[in-house]
Amino acid sequence: IDKSLVDYPLPYDFGNAYYAFTYGPARHIVLSSYSNMDPGSKQYTWLVDQLNEVDRSVTPWLFVSLHCPIYNSFRLHRREPQLLHAKRFLEPLFVSHHVNMVFAGHVHAYMRTKPVIYDEVNDAGPIYVIVGNGGRQANAPYHRDEAEEWVLLRDHAEFGYGVLDIINSTHAFWEWEQTGFNAPEEAGKLGRYEPIEGQSDRGYVQNQFFLKK
Repeated sequence: IDKSLVDYPLPYDFGNAYYAFTYGPARHIVLSSYSNMDPGSKQYTWLVDQLNEVDRSVTPWLFVSLHCPIYNSFRLHRREPQLLHAKRFLEPLFVSHHVNMVFAGHVHAYMRTKPVIYDEVNDAGPIYVIVGNGGRQANAPYHRDEAEEWVLLRDHAEFGYGVLDIINSTHAFWEWEQTGFNAPEEAGKLGRYEPIEGQSDRGYVQNQFFLKK
């Protein structure tokens, strides 16, 4: 992001830009992509404290949300510092603390990864989800025609949202609910992609915490 184009200082370290809460059997940590996340920063120190305090016997599921994705199969936003810093400094924390799923937006498209650790498919790694196709446009171009190995499914034509149903301490069910697609006259400057008939993303998620070695 071009810091000269925003009306507030970056990195943004004011107010409640990041927070955490417990809902049922899950601990949710919401991070700020536009606050300092380097080791030693306020947000990074706070995050480490939050992760260390999670009791998986009480909240077996651990989810993180932030605006900018760490894994991105699309052409847009790939070299922004917020994404690069998150991958460099936050991914090791997510791996070592067995975060289950990391939710992001920013890219106007949908993607879910396989469990992944440092770009390698690994059953014990977090699952990364981009749900940036809730409105406006859903037309981010793919980075490559062939998806990366760690991509389970990606789409840049349909609008939608995700639903996560926690079944018990070891299993949950994820479903991507599709709600429509761009009409030809709504293509926007990036154009329009034809939706793939019958495409869906739904399935069980196993709690990686119990797969740790």
